[in-house]
Amino acid sequence: FFPIKSMYLWKGKIEEGSEVVSILKTDKERWKTARAEIKKMHPYETPCILRIKAKANEDYEDWIKSELGCD
Repeated sequence: FFPIKSMYLWKGKIEEGSEVVSILKTDKERWKTARAEIKKMHPYETPCILRIKAKANEDYEDWIKSELGCD
């Protein structure tokens, strides 16, 4: 989690604000569920929820698969 200052166009007006960005990790099978849960609890009408595809080192991938029950 880290704070940012943001500026964006919302309903015809330029808005400025302070927000917090979070980076969450999951596998592609759980992406849709994670996205739905974030959207459900997020206070914004239109939250920014991004999926960034990445490749991790093999040891980390083995660990995260184990933690997610993907063995």
